[in-house]
Amino acid sequence: MNGNDIMTKNGITTLTLLIEADECDTAAVWRPSAIVTAMQRATHYAREALGIDWSSLAAKGALWVVSRVNVSFERIPKMGEKLTLRAIPQKPVKALYPWRFEFSDGEGRQIGTGETLWNLMDADTRRLAILPDVAETLLQAGITERGALPAAALELDGDPRRLTFTPAYTDLDINGHASHLRYIDWCCNIFGAGIMSRYAIQRFRIAYMHEVRIDSHADIELRTRGTDFSFSGYYGDTPAFVIDGTLADRKSGSAGMP
Repeated sequence: MNGNDIMTKNGITTLTLLIEADECDTAAVWRPSAIVTAMQRATHYAREALGIDWSSLAAKGALWVVSRVNVSFERIPKMGEKLTLRAIPQKPVKALYPWRFEFSDGEGRQIGTGETLWNLMDADTRRLAILPDVAETLLQAGITERGALPAAALELDGDPRRLTFTPAYTDLDINGHASHLRYIDWCCNIFGAGIMSRYAIQRFRIAYMHEVRIDSHADIELRTRGTDFSFSGYYGDTPAFVIDGTLADRKSGSAGMP
């Protein structure tokens, strides 16, 4: 992702992006994990401008963690396209920090939207951290827009395909657990090349309930109903994450089609 054109004003960050080859799948369409990566980078630039980025809060023993990611595209862009991404912080709700995102193509037409929900975690206890000055920083920057919190992903009914999953070293991030960017990749890998060569994930939601660490063994469940799917992870009876979404036929759908 070429995101050299970055502007942050009043807490809102605007990135001009060029979709690169290493962000695309075998059909040269922007991968779901690359979409989430772009959203995270835009969020980082906005926080950095406000002085509440990862480095600033790590000194206080707190880490940013995401609990929900929602993405919906009318058309998924392809390699070589230029996009504009706007990351818009919402007014904090108690200890929750929502963001919304707008994706526009080179002609200025909005082709996608996104939402995320963040909170702070104590780096030592791995529990919720409360830092009132973070919310105050956002309010002082004039962040007053408030919308509904991002909806949670839901598990489909029905008998699942089951398997056991252990994260790899390259799945880990600086917080010491599996990066939230990797979960949707796991889902694509479980579907496999046969399905993903015919379908793109045009809409998806991710709910993170429990961190997945390197020494963890999660029970994975994949369910499908038509073009809808859910992909879930559990530790015994404790849910770790749920992803739901919709597959779009690459030939008849709008995935990557201008």
